[in-house]
Amino acid sequence: MACADRYYANYHAHIFNCYLFNGCINITNIWVKDPACTIARYLANMAVALPAFISLYISFDRYTSIVKPYSSYRFTLFRVKLVMTISWSLILMSTIATSTTAVSLYNPFTAKHFVHVCYFIDPYESVHRTTAAYGFGILIIVYLVTITLYLAIIAQVRMVRHRVIHVSTNRNSNHRNIESRLCIITGIIAVMNLVSWLPGFLIYIAIRFKFAFLSTNSGHQIATIGHFLLYVNSSLNPICYMLLLSRRLELKCCNLKRQYPAKYN
Repeated sequence: MACADRYYANYHAHIFNCYLFNGCINITNIWVKDPACTIARYLANMAVALPAFISLYISFDRYTSIVKPYSSYRFTLFRVKLVMTISWSLILMSTIATSTTAVSLYNPFTAKHFVHVCYFIDPYESVHRTTAAYGFGILIIVYLVTITLYLAIIAQVRMVRHRVIHVSTNRNSNHRNIESRLCIITGIIAVMNLVSWLPGFLIYIAIRFKFAFLSTNSGHQIATIGHFLLYVNSSLNPICYMLLLSRRLELKCCNLKRQYPAKYN
């Protein structure tokens, strides 16, 4: 995205059509002349949407493996393909619309260094408002469902731990460690999810209702920070799952339940 900004601002400035008194006109077909920015916007939107769905699928898979190990709703190869197809369709509906929407440019010649040409989108444009509301709605729902599933897993592990206190002290200790680890995982995921969408959502509301604060320098800086926080999950979620959530943890959680299905189901 930075390379595209620099390239088109320095070598293809004629496509901006800026005038001395009239400012810059609204260019509705800029993605045709500016493919690098379109690709950059598309990848950025995918980086926001995909971690949410991947987190949901992982949490659902862990839920069915630990809480419902004998459930008929566990992921199979066919179900994974079906769910991924539906998810890609939902994501594409949002990302394509925001990638090819109308772009308003505000005189890029005034900037002497890095200019955000790729993201000079009119926040009051109807397509942008609609897709932003659609995207935030999906993200919030998906993240809330993810946290709910992890809380259900913690509740199941706690219930099993209380039941095995009289069976084995070592098993009770193992389940206590598993419960603590799952609580840490859930806490980290909850904090990252909240940090990723809440600032951007508040900024979207402020833009939607035209708060004067966003017109100040501080408002611009806060809006920039809120925009980059949208990508927290895409960078930190893989690390979180790699370090804290493993197949070994899943086996420990449901091993006792599979050994004594009649007693603990």
